Order: sequence, then structure tokens, then C-alpha cells
Amino acid sequence: MKTLTEKLGHIQVELHAPKNLTNSFGKYNYRNLESILKAIKPLLETTKCAITITDDIVRIGDRNYVKSVACISDGDTNICTTGFAWEEPRKGMDSAQVTGACSSYARKYAMNGLFSIDNTDDADTQNNKTINHVTKAQKDQSAAILDRCKETGDLKKANEVYERASNNNPPVEILMQKYVNLFGEYKDNIFKRPTTFIVKAPTATQQRNALIVKAKADLDVAKENGDLEAATNIYEEAKDDDLLQVMDYHARLFEGGSV
Repeated sequence: MKTLTEKLGHIQVELHAPKNLTNSFGKYNYRNLESILKAIKPLLETTKCAITITDDIVRIGDRNYVKSVACISDGDTNICTTGFAWEEPRKGMDSAQVTGACSSYARKYAMNGLFSIDNTDDADTQNNKTINHVTKAQKDQSAAILDRCKETGDLKKANEVYERASNNNPPVEILMQKYVNLFGEYKDNIFKRPTTFIVKAPTATQQRNALIVKAKADLDVAKENGDLEAATNIYEEAKDDDLLQVMDYHARLFEGGSV
């Protein structure tokens, strides 16, 4: 008869829990706790094991954390791992919602540790590069470079900015759109031949409004699906881009008030 360690090793090898969910606002793939549980249940049946996940609130320093303990058992022995998530107050979420979201995070990472699930993009997802979130300061610096390129006619330098933005994971769409507004449609050989662009481009305000509309639509979907994790990710992206309307909409939507 196999030991629990051997059974766990078998599950870790056979388990396939891809990042099958997509954050359409942040342009990245992710998995949630439900995805992991769905993938693991058939393996628990074949190995005659069971898992339990319990939560506790612990105080570390001056912060409260949700402590989640994930255990696998074969009826005789247990193997457990622990995950933590800080109960950080968040605008638009009451204390119960914050605790619930933290519980989901902590439980997911406890399960990741127990079943050796890595936190990188899976090979069969469409985007398997390392996530690189560009800060607002970096975006502003690149936008200023594009403005200078427009003034000096330095299309080669502008192309370099566009290529970095498009190759980033997730792509920095606001910089890509700014390039199009200034220089027209991107062409990889634009600096090799003179080209005249006649483009009636959207204004910066129109671009920003388009981002706000899309983010609000994504929040509506998250609300409808009860997906607090996706809603939190959208809020954080909006915070990075200073989209105050999106942050306020998140607050009204998840407080249950009038929108």
C-alpha cells in the first residue's frame, strides 16, 4: 500500500490546473481556487484521499492576516501547508468582503504549496511570458519620449517605445495607442522610408474614457459572476492608472449602492 507521501507525489505529477481565466482589463491569465479544486477532485478519488481547508485570523505585528491551512489525508496521516493573506482595508469593500477575498487568496496559495502548483503562466496558455506590470511613472516617462519624438521627427526612437510596449506582458496599450495617435498605424520599417500620416485620432480624453467604459463593463461581469478576485484585480489596475471613476464605480457596485 502506498504511503500518503507517495500518493501526494502522484497527485502533484498528474495534476494539471492551467490558468484558464482571463482578466480582460489587465490582459493576463490566472487560476482561482475553484479551478484547482475542480482539477484535483478526480485525482483524490483515484488515490482515496481527501483534502480539508480551514481558515483562522492571526495578528502579526499591527496587521491581521487570514491564515489558511490546506491538508490532505488518507484516513491515517495528514500533510498540511499554510497560506497567508493580509486583511488590507479596500475602498468599496466592507469587512466581510475583504475577509472573503483574503480567504480565497490564502486558500489558493496554501493549495499551491501543498500540490506544488507554480505561479507562472502555463505552457498551454496564450501568454506565457513573465508578468511585468509597468508603473504609472514608467508610462509617463515613455509617453514623454513619444512626445519628444513627434517634435523631433525621431520615428526610429518612437518605434522602439512602441515595440517595448507591445512586447510587454501585459501590453501597455495606452502607450501603443498614443503612438498611433501621434504617428499613425505602426509599421516595423517606418524609419526606413518617409511616410505621411493623415489620421483623425481620438483625443487623450477619448482614450481615457474608453478605458473607463471597458473597466466598468468588466466590473459588471465580475459582479454578476460573484468574482471578487477579478474585481479586485480591476480595481488595482485602475488605481495604477489613476482611473478614479473606475475606483468609485467599484465602490458603489460592491457596496450594493446605486450606480
